[in-house]
Amino acid sequence: MLFLLYLSCTTQLDALYQDAIAYHQYQDAQLSIALLLIVIGHSRPRSLPRQ
Repeated sequence: MLFLLYLSCTTQLDALYQDAIAYHQYQDAQLSIALLLIVIGHSRPRSLPRQ
């Protein structure tokens, strides 16, 4: 019984750990996309010819 309890706890912790990793990867992706958009937004007006 104790072993089953331990097993369920470790699998739940493992799932939480996987979720945390996925969340951090998602946040990193969001951050890099935001930085990319900022860089593109700052560099665009200079590269466009004046009308």
